[in-house]
Amino acid sequence: MLQKELRRWLLQQLPQKQPIFSADRQAATAVIITADSLDLLLMERAQDPRDPWSGQMALPGGRRDPSDMDLVFTAQRESKEEVGISLSRKQFAGFLPPLEALPQRAKETLMIQPVVFIVPERQQLTLNAEAASALWVPYSLLTRTEQRQNFALKREGISYNLPCWNISGKTIWGLTERMLTSFIELSQLDKALLLKNLTGGHALP
Repeated sequence: MLQKELRRWLLQQLPQKQPIFSADRQAATAVIITADSLDLLLMERAQDPRDPWSGQMALPGGRRDPSDMDLVFTAQRESKEEVGISLSRKQFAGFLPPLEALPQRAKETLMIQPVVFIVPERQQLTLNAEAASALWVPYSLLTRTEQRQNFALKREGISYNLPCWNISGKTIWGLTERMLTSFIELSQLDKALLLKNLTGGHALP
């Protein structure tokens, strides 16, 4: 799919105005998708006892700095810092619904805003100390029923059975699973690809 077509489609499907919330503690993640092969970028967070999501698969992102003009900028800045990808405002394609998180040992909730960006193809990555590894995951894998599994988690004596993906030996669960599921449901890329096939490969309406 051409980048222009993909962006036009996502601009129609995704909210373009950032939801307003008054939480003092805010963060943003970058949902980065390639136009040529519809791959999504994930990173494995480095082991760090100070990080409540230490060692988990995640989207590039982090907390908003006081100097950040908005959460789109936060997502851009964190992507550059963590995985070495420079994202422009022209690559912005919309927002996903924000998620409220209460990290372990935290006293206040953290509002996390996922921001969607389109890049033409897989970018060369330069990881910093916050990222142990990174991988590009095909969108098609995330939509396959057989890839969906359950993740058993026990925390503070309570057992949880959570939805997840298991891809390339990595378990994608929790907030990241919820953000990617939201992207799949809202973007309706399966429908876009079907429409493109039905129109003989011509540009989508």
